Amino acid sequence: MIPTVEVEEARQHLSELLRKVREEGTAVVVEHGGVPQAVLIPVAEYVGLPATGPDALGTWLDRVDLLRAQLRQELNGRRLPPAEELIDGGRNERDDHLAGLR
Repeated sequence: MIPTVEVEEARQHLSELLRKVREEGTAVVVEHGGVPQAVLIPVAEYVGLPATGPDALGTWLDRVDLLRAQLRQELNGRRLPPAEELIDGGRNERDDHLAGLR
């Protein structure tokens, strides 16, 4: 489970939290009134996140093409699963991840 801290504690111990994130590579959820507000993550993990903004669609489509090629290679000639199945799988992974943040 990802460690959580209240915003006031995060403010008071920010240097320690940043050291933990950097050295241990772990994320920390910052809450306000028990409600998650932000996540501190290592820079390397942040850099790997998908792009957002006006150019994100092109970046996203490039990533989809790359993933398709990787899937074809991993499937080694077997049929690629339907897009709906892949999308549902991705959504389920995302939902499981978000449920773990609560």
